[in-house]
Amino acid sequence: MKTYDLSGAAGYLYIHENTLAEIAGRGEIDGAAKIGRAWVFLEDGLVDYIRRIAAEQNAKRRVECQARQQGKPAANDPTAGAFVATPTATRRGRQARIAPDLSRFTNI
Repeated sequence: MKTYDLSGAAGYLYIHENTLAEIAGRGEIDGAAKIGRAWVFLEDGLVDYIRRIAAEQNAKRRVECQARQQGKPAANDPTAGAFVATPTATRRGRQARIAPDLSRFTNI
């Protein structure tokens, strides 16, 4: 069983050391322990963390893809409904571009 210190584990995950310390402090990585002032990570815990994050991201992507295929905007898409007009004019055989309706974005 291989162990890593904070910098080694951060390199293994390709993230910054401070980010890894925050994640480990929240208890999101199994096999992570703070011994004295130093973090120690088990390789199995890091691999499990990667698998869990990948599974969550893939599930989110599947939901978004299914929503797009059904013509529904994603639940967290702030630009959903911004393009409401349908292009009617043509220019050299192409449909004209319609500017998005940005009136509902007041904080821009």
